[in-house]
Amino acid sequence: MLSVIALGLRVVMASSHAHDPQQDPKTITANLLICGAVVFGLSVSLANQQRVGSAPPEIGFSSFAGAFAIVTCLVGAAGLWVDSLPGIVTMVMDGIAAVVYLVGGIRFELYRNQRR
Repeated sequence: MLSVIALGLRVVMASSHAHDPQQDPKTITANLLICGAVVFGLSVSLANQQRVGSAPPEIGFSSFAGAFAIVTCLVGAAGLWVDSLPGIVTMVMDGIAAVVYLVGGIRFELYRNQRR
């Protein structure tokens, strides 16, 4: 669920900045950072609560997705203040993060439906 929200925030960030360049991207970047931290924290918490065997690979991938989102947000935040960081780097990382979030959400939903 949080992966879908974070993916939606990425789409809003891209589309709103194209239509309204005056919008502050710092707020959206902060929201993305919060979503990434929540995804990372919840998935690590779920992995730590696994009693029998190891955690499912979907949980591990969600941990990776959250950590990658945090790194992407930090690079995006650095791109807001550092002029030498090309804009294409942050756009490519945002695109990869959106795909990672989407794949993580689909994998987790498929795992949840499989367990029913």
